Amino acid sequence: MRAMLQVAPGTSGETVEKICASFRALLDQEVEFYVKEKDDLIGGFIAEVDGKVYDNSLSGKMQALKKTMLGDM
Repeated sequence: MRAMLQVAPGTSGETVEKICASFRALLDQEVEFYVKEKDDLIGGFIAEVDGKVYDNSLSGKMQALKKTMLGDM
């Protein structure tokens, strides 16, 4: 299976490998990641695996917090 992993600039190779290994374990199959640095990410990652998006970015977490705190205004 192929997947896309977007990370913040300067993310270490060790961190990238840990993220990839976590997805392999979660999905219980081999996943080949195409890794791309995304300039507008200041932390975390965004992965797209088999059409599903996993947003673990700092901005994604802040948006979720905002939605929780303010509701659907």
